[in-house]
Amino acid sequence: MKFKTSDGVFLSYTDSMNEGQPIIFLAGYSGVKEEWCVQKEYFVAAGYRVITLDHRNHGESAQTMKGLRIARLGQDLANLINFLQLQNVILVGHSMGASVIWAYLSLWGSQLVSHIITVDQSPKALNTDYWPFGALDLDWQNLSLKAQAVTEIQMTKKQVATTTRKQIALAHQAHTFNYERNLKLLINHLSQDWCDVLMNINKPQLFLTGGASPMWSSEHGKRCVALTNNNYGKTYEFKGVGHMPHIESPNEFNQILLDFIK
Repeated sequence: MKFKTSDGVFLSYTDSMNEGQPIIFLAGYSGVKEEWCVQKEYFVAAGYRVITLDHRNHGESAQTMKGLRIARLGQDLANLINFLQLQNVILVGHSMGASVIWAYLSLWGSQLVSHIITVDQSPKALNTDYWPFGALDLDWQNLSLKAQAVTEIQMTKKQVATTTRKQIALAHQAHTFNYERNLKLLINHLSQDWCDVLMNINKPQLFLTGGASPMWSSEHGKRCVALTNNNYGKTYEFKGVGHMPHIESPNEFNQILLDFIK
């Protein structure tokens, strides 16, 4: 299924279209909606309406040079929510997908949202004196030079199930991701600071972290909880798991997510 964004780009999504509270799953940079295949089956069976989205230039969505910045992807999410006329939405974002959620909340607020779950994403990717939880050794001085190195990291630490791995591989083979074209999106993503957004969200937030993530220390989850208002925040660490808990430990991931939503 496809819909047209407010700036004229066709994006691909899936929608289980059953009755139930809607959950939108968002993949990270270079990721595809097929990453959520296990979650889709699990949460539909649990009675939820499951929606997945390919960002612009990702997966089956249109290729474009327009809007390759996180703010525009946040607007794309708003367009999808409006197109499907959703309310009481659960938002789940992995890596850059978490930044897209924070961009959406910054632009539109949380009136249509019930829960926010972010997966192994620090709200500030660059390291500073007050935020030592950024990616690798990235800072403002070396960001442009080292950003591409992020794409060369082995993101998983645990073996991924064969069926899931095949579904993701087929999606990538059918729709090759253009790293050169999208480098400016990655740099824009890595340069954001969403800490103030976390502080002003009045809905439950769950910060999921990979205990063996190659991107950053899992301690960023605790710092995120400290930023939230009125004890709205919780965190959970997946022991021995890398940057992609939803595909490395899907059963554990699904149970933690369901417990939090309930």
